[in-house]
Amino acid sequence: MVFHSHKNIEVNHIPDDVIVSDLIFDPRHGRLPLSQSNQSAIIGAPSATAYNIATMKERTESLAKGLAMELGVKVGWTGVVGVFAANDVGSLFLTHF
Repeated sequence: MVFHSHKNIEVNHIPDDVIVSDLIFDPRHGRLPLSQSNQSAIIGAPSATAYNIATMKERTESLAKGLAMELGVKVGWTGVVGVFAANDVGSLFLTHF
């Protein structure tokens, strides 16, 4: 399967100063506004659980806030958090916080 970028998006360089969640969710980095995105951004098999991009953003931010509170992490922290989780569509949010 071959994937192509949108016709009106040009990638002149690969940014190395942007975190993954900003790259995925922030329109400043070339994506459509969340309100104009596909209804189902990810669909899990075999359960057919579907998440749209707005739900993905909400769950990612909630997870990040919860982990920050639990671990006592402050803004600007540069550590790493390792999470052991099942290979499931619900675990996707762990990769973007």
